[in-house]
Amino acid sequence: MKKQIVLAVMVVLILITVTGCIGYNEETWLKKNGSGKIFFELSVPGLAEDNVLSEEGLAESFAKTKGIKLLEAKSYHDNGNKVVQATIAFDSLKALNEHKEAFWGEISLEKGKRGQLLFTKVISLGTNEKTAGFSEAASMLQGYQWKYTVHFPYKVSDANTAERLIDTKKNTVTWEVSLAGLASGSRELKATLKTTNYWLYGAIVLVIVAAVLSGVLLWAFKTVKPKENTDTSVAE
Repeated sequence: MKKQIVLAVMVVLILITVTGCIGYNEETWLKKNGSGKIFFELSVPGLAEDNVLSEEGLAESFAKTKGIKLLEAKSYHDNGNKVVQATIAFDSLKALNEHKEAFWGEISLEKGKRGQLLFTKVISLGTNEKTAGFSEAASMLQGYQWKYTVHFPYKVSDANTAERLIDTKKNTVTWEVSLAGLASGSRELKATLKTTNYWLYGAIVLVIVAAVLSGVLLWAFKTVKPKENTDTSVAE
């Protein structure tokens, strides 16, 4: 089996053979501890059968990978295109990024200066050497949009995508990336996330409760008068 699942190779084969539907759809679910899962679907014109584009090839690819597990994989033909679908689970972003066949790109989640989380996903068709000749063929790839969707465990503040593709209620962001653009270089998908500081909120609540109780006690102390001595008898 080939040791690299590089999308650049697939694109080269496509350009050499026929022009047709080149589709890629990827959906990622992230958890707060850095684990999660990825579903991806790749659709390419009828190429020569490749073990990489099969259930067996994907199973072999992830068999000895630490921190990543292939949950499901299938491939089929649809209207002259070969479609490959797979779902993987990962224990951490580190394990995901260290995979040799990380065609999903490199993902990072870092803290910003204001306490927010900065999500970055760098995608490309391969190294600069592998994509050096693709810019000339970019015109053939115009109109192809690849879709990347991420479900975040935190509130989404903003992202470098169209506003219609940001769902703040479901904390989901989608990027539509031009394949022609990827043929010329890499692309960064970015999102800013808001985190909830429960310790800070708890401290604020405690301060408010303490202030209210202090006010009540002070009011009670001022309003309650001591009893006057009503005994008018004269001692003999």
